[in-house]
Amino acid sequence: MIKIFRTVRQKLLSESKFSQYLIYAIGEIVLVVFGILIALQINNWNAEQKIAKEEMGILNNLLESLHSAKEQSDVEIFNENRLKESLLVALGHNSKKSKLGANTIPDSLFYHILWSSNPNLPVLSSYSDIKNTGKIGIIKNRNIRENFANLELTLAGLTSVVEDRLIVQQTRIDDILVNDVNFVRLLKEMDPAINIDNELQNDYNLILSNQKTRNLLALKLSLTYSVILQRQELGEEIDDLMQVVEVELEREQ
Repeated sequence: MIKIFRTVRQKLLSESKFSQYLIYAIGEIVLVVFGILIALQINNWNAEQKIAKEEMGILNNLLESLHSAKEQSDVEIFNENRLKESLLVALGHNSKKSKLGANTIPDSLFYHILWSSNPNLPVLSSYSDIKNTGKIGIIKNRNIRENFANLELTLAGLTSVVEDRLIVQQTRIDDILVNDVNFVRLLKEMDPAINIDNELQNDYNLILSNQKTRNLLALKLSLTYSVILQRQELGEEIDDLMQVVEVELEREQ
């Protein structure tokens, strides 16, 4: 093609047809520019297709991570409600509103209320990886980006209140295990094979008559209520975000 253009130019110049040569030269320039524009358009289209494909992969990974986080969230909410009910029973404020005697509370329940701290948090590994690699901007849907940012804030709030409860557990409630309870009996919950026949029984009626002990358990209960609310809010945000991502994936297909 270039050889043909050169031959035409030389012929026009040799015949002194300068006006025709000028028109031809302009046309040749236009063709070259047009060709460059087409090549750039093709390159841009290929780049956009590559980014769109990468975005689909990111959204699929995020959706998978959200499903996993939702399963974790549901499990932890269930565990938190079990802990809440156990604390209410120990404090005598369960739904039956019956006064509990020394033989009413089993070692298993006291083990649960003293030992459980439920520090686990849902993990959004895909979001963290994408954010750390700076690829979060590939997601075109602004609502998805903003919802993930809000989800991150909610997770930070949950982390804070869970840590507050853990501090109370480690610095205050663990003292009950050391000072007021025969913890050897409670070990049977960890290993049923342990023989506790010769171990003194715990008088939970006496233990729970101590106002300091009751206050500490009430403090743990209060923090547990806060944790439950935060976990439920996080679970709802995960549900909402999964729906938004699913809609975006269907739209892009």
